[in-house]
Amino acid sequence: MSKVKNPTVVRELTPSPNNPRRISEKRAAQLGKSMAKFGDLSSVTYNVKSGHLVSGHQRVRHLLPNARVEKKACTDDTGTVAVGRILSGKNAWPYREVNWDEQTETAALIAANAQGGEFEDVGLAKLVKGLDMKGFDM
Repeated sequence: MSKVKNPTVVRELTPSPNNPRRISEKRAAQLGKSMAKFGDLSSVTYNVKSGHLVSGHQRVRHLLPNARVEKKACTDDTGTVAVGRILSGKNAWPYREVNWDEQTETAALIAANAQGGEFEDVGLAKLVKGLDMKGFDM
């Protein structure tokens, strides 16, 4: 696959050959099912029906308490009712609102934490070895 400087479709997004995380075929399939059912759970996701965070609990702890949420209405077949961003300092973080019943929220909470890949030790070691660690607290 050739590298595209300005991708316009997903097939033009070139995976990094240095990505130190791998995922089993079983977990990849589970991730695909989770994406189809719940949408993107990698952002900060808030359920307007319950008033609870669904995903992003750990990220939110590190945002400024008065960081502003910007959003616009956006619906899809996974229950999304708004998308936007959280402006915290000079940074913007993805934000999504959903309108789910308690059962869907609970299933999504589990899915948000269950489909991670694993570090490939050799690949990770190569990347860390090549880093100038000044300025990075790993």
